[in-house]
Amino acid sequence: MKMTMKAALLAATLTALTALPAQAQTANTIQTSVNARAGLAAVTSVECSDVNFGVWRVPERTTGGATLITLTVTGAGATVATPSGNLSNVALSTRYEAPTAGVCNIIGAFNKEGSNTVAISNNLDMPMVASNHEGLPTPGALAAMLVDLTTVSSTAIAANGTGSFAVVGVLEIPEVIVAENYGGYVTADPATVTVNDIIPANTQP
Repeated sequence: MKMTMKAALLAATLTALTALPAQAQTANTIQTSVNARAGLAAVTSVECSDVNFGVWRVPERTTGGATLITLTVTGAGATVATPSGNLSNVALSTRYEAPTAGVCNIIGAFNKEGSNTVAISNNLDMPMVASNHEGLPTPGALAAMLVDLTTVSSTAIAANGTGSFAVVGVLEIPEVIVAENYGGYVTADPATVTVNDIIPANTQP
């Protein structure tokens, strides 16, 4: 059988290709890294904001007794700061944040739709040290400022395991105040708030 010209040309091309030397194979290997992260957290947590007694304008003085600032919370949740004792030329400064009770928030409580007991310790006669919060200057000399903090004895827990309660108290501004005492103050050590989250018997392991 005679080959057609087209078939002969195709055969010649295939013969030529098979005669070419094999090309070397190469690989481009790239490596990188991967990390893994995880964490553990308590089932129930409690976080509290600071108690803010506000900034009070007090004259230099050596007589008249101490000034007390008492923080309370109304049924509507508003903070009330009531001064008493030596009130001569004492006034709340409106240039700074208003007095505000501390708020403790509970998350992930087991005792849903129940009531958890609350306690506070290391909370009486708390001394204060220098602070420059809200841009206040640091006192050149510390006044003998003292704080007592109090809180509720129990708090309701919602169906989703959350609850909250306020921390209030009394600030004592001493009788003797000199110019070097002016500035910001914060408690030297925090009080300890304890929440007893009761685990219902039918949910215990």
